[in-house]
Amino acid sequence: MKKNAPDNSKTLYFLQGAGEMRERIREYDWASTPLGTPELWPTTLKTAVSIMLDNPFAMYIAWGKEYIQLYNDGYRPILGENKHPKALGISSRETFMEIWHIIGSMFDSVMEGEAVAYPHFMLLLNRNGYMEECFFDFAYSPIRLEDGTVGGVLVTVTETTTKKKAEDALKKSEQYFRAMADNIPNLAWMADETGYIFWYNKQWYDYTGTTVEQMKGWGWQSVHDPDWLPTVITNWTRSLENGEPFEMTFPLKGADGLYRKFLTRVLPVRDKDGRIYQWFGTNTDITTQIQAEQNLKESEQRFRAVADNIPNLAWMADETGYIFWYNKQWYEYTGTTVEQMKGWGWQSVHDPDMLPKVITKWTRSLENGEPFEMTFPLKGADGLYRKFLTRVLPVRDKDGRIYQWFGTNTDVTNQIEIEQSLIESEERFRTMAEGTDVLIATSDETSNASYFNKAWTNFTGRSMGQLINYG
Repeated sequence: MKKNAPDNSKTLYFLQGAGEMRERIREYDWASTPLGTPELWPTTLKTAVSIMLDNPFAMYIAWGKEYIQLYNDGYRPILGENKHPKALGISSRETFMEIWHIIGSMFDSVMEGEAVAYPHFMLLLNRNGYMEECFFDFAYSPIRLEDGTVGGVLVTVTETTTKKKAEDALKKSEQYFRAMADNIPNLAWMADETGYIFWYNKQWYDYTGTTVEQMKGWGWQSVHDPDWLPTVITNWTRSLENGEPFEMTFPLKGADGLYRKFLTRVLPVRDKDGRIYQWFGTNTDITTQIQAEQNLKESEQRFRAVADNIPNLAWMADETGYIFWYNKQWYEYTGTTVEQMKGWGWQSVHDPDMLPKVITKWTRSLENGEPFEMTFPLKGADGLYRKFLTRVLPVRDKDGRIYQWFGTNTDVTNQIEIEQSLIESEERFRTMAEGTDVLIATSDETSNASYFNKAWTNFTGRSMGQLINYG
């Protein structure tokens, strides 16, 4: 800005009013420029300047062959700190030297009477101390003098840098999204707020064998099972009406004409005000999963049928030891219910004197993953205890991690009683044999001597071992 300019604002109607650029133009020493003092400016220029300064949008004027610049308040941000305010009163060639090789010819065309306009035009400008990509919607119009010749260029401009970058970012984001969506294993699609589907990913077309034209809008109905379609439409319509996510499993027909089961989830996409403007849906093929679940269910049914018909008590626990299943024999023997036995309810049928030892040993197995084996009493429905040999084995997944335990309790009461009776019978026999002078010997099932009484050792002078070894 040049100082000490004469104050002619009172006589210059087109410069009257408030605003930074009005004040700067009034104070500028225009006499030192090719334009001369404002009083002598052509009427056309005065009118153009008045219109420019009154316009809230960015405008500027490049006057004469030298393209001397005047601009309004709206144009200041376009110039930036590097060019404003020194751009006032100097040539456009100087202000925009970094892009003059691009816009210079446009200015020359306008001076010959030809208007120029471009949308989203990119220019590399140094307006804040560094080069930056800037985008503009602009029009260069000729300002004609009274004789019809062109006196200067009127520039009307709207900066679209932010908008253009946002559009580019959105476009890039959509490209990334579609590239990602085309490489996920799921079928995927997008619909507008009315449910009209306008995009499917590559997997959808690969699986269904359909085309873009066939699938537009409501074409998806053609790959649905006719028996399921009414329910699908009812549920989808309900989601469109209430804005709630959609989730349903139904069959979709493949290019081979066969149907596979898909878990379909659809989520609403909302704008900043919470209004739904799109829906994003995925269809995940779970046919194999459903078949595996069915096979597992059938396997479990077979297992439980077998487990319910073995003579042992049997049960299953999770990796923490929480028991979630007992076979029929358990409930019949203990006289308990499912609710009574859940989790740690098994402790109620244990002998209180043995229970601490059982818990200690069971806890140790849970901690170290080693099989559990122990004999202890369990209370029956009659209130009496019977001895059970209990064995528990860990069940591991493919990575070796324990996810279950399987246990059996085998009633060994009779076996223990027989063994005890045999021990007592053996003790009575030996007491009798050792107390007589009669020579007594026994042999095993192979006819080999297994026992000689004291009378034999006294009579022969040999020990028991010698008699057994040598007869």
